[in-house]
Amino acid sequence: MINIRHRVTDEILRVVGGETLRGADLRGANLRSANLGSADLGGANLRGADLGGANLGSADLGSADLRNADLRGANLGSANLGSADLGGANLRGADLGGADLRGANLGSADLGGANLRGAKLPNEKTLQEYIEWLPSGLLSQGGKPLEQVLAAWDSHTWDNCPMSIAFDAESLNSVPDCWRNEAATFVALFDGLHLPKPESLRCGR
Repeated sequence: MINIRHRVTDEILRVVGGETLRGADLRGANLRSANLGSADLGGANLRGADLGGANLGSADLGSADLRNADLRGANLGSANLGSADLGGANLRGADLGGADLRGANLGSADLGGANLRGAKLPNEKTLQEYIEWLPSGLLSQGGKPLEQVLAAWDSHTWDNCPMSIAFDAESLNSVPDCWRNEAATFVALFDGLHLPKPESLRCGR
């Protein structure tokens, strides 16, 4: 397994590129603005790596560890991020258009300004499908009246977060196991300002 824990230059990437990056240990690597389009990084450890502005379009990042990685402004269009761990990753302004995020962990990820058009979210829905599914698919699952949950829509602190209200949860870890991943995805999308308040006409759906 390749272990690169320092500045990764284009020359190094040419030497170890392609399939040899699969499962590579790139923790904390500086890959800022690197061209990794269509690269195979499946299962790679990129925890804490600097990928700001990098081109990862159509790259395979399936099951990769991207916890706390800096992906600000990165191109991840049509990338495979299935089952990747993006917990705490900074994806502000990243292009995730058409990306596959099915099964990915988005807990505490920063999605502010990210492009999610056409992306498949962790629960296999597009953003628009997710928005339409929310009222009956998640917001009502804790048994609280939907109106009570929607009353907290403008709050971005946990004490009055819609997920806190919906599940009467003191923290994300207090959300029932069967809904915890969904709640984590909701928080990332909600804090990234990707979720408009559901219209009252949809509340009964």
